[in-house]
Amino acid sequence: MSDALPLAGRVALIAGAAGPFGRAIAVALAEAGAELVLTTSSRAGTEEFAINSIGNELWALDRRYLALVVDADDPASIAEALDRTLSELGRIDFIVADAVPPARAVRFCRCADEAMGPSGVAVLLFGDETSRQRALADEAAQLSSHVTLSGVVAKAEASPAGVAAQVLQLCIAARERSG
Repeated sequence: MSDALPLAGRVALIAGAAGPFGRAIAVALAEAGAELVLTTSSRAGTEEFAINSIGNELWALDRRYLALVVDADDPASIAEALDRTLSELGRIDFIVADAVPPARAVRFCRCADEAMGPSGVAVLLFGDETSRQRALADEAAQLSSHVTLSGVVAKAEASPAGVAAQVLQLCIAARERSG
């Protein structure tokens, strides 16, 4: 791993990556060396176009990525995305759930638990309200030992770049703790 790229060799999956926060987070993590899996829950032209557009930015940074449509209400769809991620990128180190309803984010993380293995992977969940953040943290705490909640970052009154900087700091701290 290069000192200049603190997340080199790591893979981050961003659930709900089509919006401005997902884009800012993806670019920040890619600039730090991570490879990315960008997901959206809709085949709507704008969302699928958005994750593929973000993928072009990652390609320009010389990062491998996947852009996937995943039904977060369907465990089989999540499992298919996780299998493809493991097959093509070899691992999953971080899950960043953005613009996904809290129950879906937790379901996504639970399904990912086995795919991530026993390495103490960080899970970053987002909420806009304090009560929502608490609910997410409580739900995430019930995940198996494979998944660790690294932080809950509120998007309310924050810029995409500001949120991306917070996520990057949490991912680097989690990487440093796990070695």
